[in-house]
Amino acid sequence: MANGFLTTTQLDLSSYKTSLKNYLRQQAQFADYDFEGSNMSVLLDVLAYNTYQNALYLNMVGSEMFLDTAQLRESLVSHAKELNYVPRSRTSATITLNVTVPVAAGTPDTLTVPKYFKIQGKDNSGNGTYYFTTNEPTILTRASGYTAEVDFYEGIESTEVFTYGRRVIISSEDIDVDSITVFVRNSVEDVTQTEWVRANDLFGLTATDKVFFIQGAEDFKYEITFGNDLVGQALTPGNIVYVQYRISSGAEANGITRFSAVDSVEGNSVQLSLVNAADKTTSGSYQESNESIRFNSAKYFQTQQRAITSSDFVSLIKTNFTSLKNVIAYGGEEESPPRFGKVLISAIPFDGDIISDPLKSKIQTFAKTRTTLSIDPIVVDPDFIYVDLQSVVKYNVSSTTKTSGQIISAVETAIINYASLNLDDFNSDLRFSKLVKAIDDSDFSIISNETNLRLVKRIAPQPSVSFTSTWTFENALLDDYTGKKYTIETPVVQSTPFGYQGISATIEDDGLGKLFIIGSEIDPVSCGTVDYATGTVNITSLVVDSYNENYIKIYALPKNLDIETATNKVLALEQEDIAISTLAARE
Repeated sequence: MANGFLTTTQLDLSSYKTSLKNYLRQQAQFADYDFEGSNMSVLLDVLAYNTYQNALYLNMVGSEMFLDTAQLRESLVSHAKELNYVPRSRTSATITLNVTVPVAAGTPDTLTVPKYFKIQGKDNSGNGTYYFTTNEPTILTRASGYTAEVDFYEGIESTEVFTYGRRVIISSEDIDVDSITVFVRNSVEDVTQTEWVRANDLFGLTATDKVFFIQGAEDFKYEITFGNDLVGQALTPGNIVYVQYRISSGAEANGITRFSAVDSVEGNSVQLSLVNAADKTTSGSYQESNESIRFNSAKYFQTQQRAITSSDFVSLIKTNFTSLKNVIAYGGEEESPPRFGKVLISAIPFDGDIISDPLKSKIQTFAKTRTTLSIDPIVVDPDFIYVDLQSVVKYNVSSTTKTSGQIISAVETAIINYASLNLDDFNSDLRFSKLVKAIDDSDFSIISNETNLRLVKRIAPQPSVSFTSTWTFENALLDDYTGKKYTIETPVVQSTPFGYQGISATIEDDGLGKLFIIGSEIDPVSCGTVDYATGTVNITSLVVDSYNENYIKIYALPKNLDIETATNKVLALEQEDIAISTLAARE
């Protein structure tokens, strides 16, 4: 053992030092040496520290070399650059407004709302002010009453000037990269400038194309690069580069509905109004997170800018529409009834449940340009299915000082937390065993719970107008009709009360697949069908007088307590659909 070896597999400081001491003890020169009580111990500490620091440094370097393990944003951006992925910047909130110039008859045939025309919007409190501008000029004609729908984008316009020969890195971290425009002059003395356009890939580019590319840089910033005279025209040192862009507030500017003009149109005042009463600013978002870059860059590379599979559509749409929290795409053959030759796309925004019609149109157009197949992309709204939960919680009063109300509050909080983590999204499934465990675990005094679930569809028929609708709960419904009566106390399908021909009525099924309007003073009126095996409900020719809430709830008892969803269905559990009661016991 005189020439023993150092153990190199330890990764902590004390193990390094122990390894060094064991090695020296094996040498004849130090056979009887006291390593703990001598100055040699200090030297061993230094050697151990040095070894530990080197190991830590090399481990960190090794981690940053791979997309899967990198921790620094600069490393993630660098790896994403190799995959031709540009991390998402902030995006501006947008809105389409009616712009009207109230001028007298006989004025010019047209008026022009210029590019970068500025308006301001205030949040609901009236305190926060955000500025919006146009991306392109709009012509107002006399025939239209000098009125047109105009798109506005939140943000403050800014310009930077660079002398080419060094890196062109935009100084602001809060830009919307989609707003970048680039102009190039040959020199300071040459006032002639040419606009260069952004290219996202190399396909079809020639040596003379005036294009620029955007890539991620350090500190949340972005760098602009140019061609090399092989792919895209190259710049020469001394060229002057003008970069115009918009500095955005991101998601802060979502939800604004109050606007006023800041600029005038050819000296005339401007009136602004919402196109639809429910319109508000949408699509604003913040920069992409590190984990999102790690996940999306690899998926984006797999698509190669084309959409063939459903995951291709999802990856490209999420990358290019940053206001979307989640996206799902699936073939039309999965619909009921099937829609062959279609790909259906559904999306949930960060700031609501359903995306606006203009954004749907943009997504649909974008998806069509990314597929080479003879399929027709269609954007559909998420279909929300709600869960009605009733639970009786038994708790031991001897083991707690909490009141029944406090127990109920704790249980409701646990249920809401479960829903926020597991539901309210595409492909969100409710696992009954995990839900009841969350209820039991909400307070140590809870002994057990008896929980029942119903599926809920909300419909909003217009009073006095015939209403027809078909949907599927995507889960089999309870089918326990014996031929004479139910083995349970309530129908499988049942609605909340509504006004019908001057009386209060509900919708109920008969156990044989038919739906009827039931009222105390009328004979049952047929109003649809239900397929218990597939969970499909069809309501036809329903005419209601009124209903108390914003919608009528259609309840359905599921056959299984594990609830699963697919396609564009979203399972949701809200406070209004939770009913908790307690049962006190002493144990």
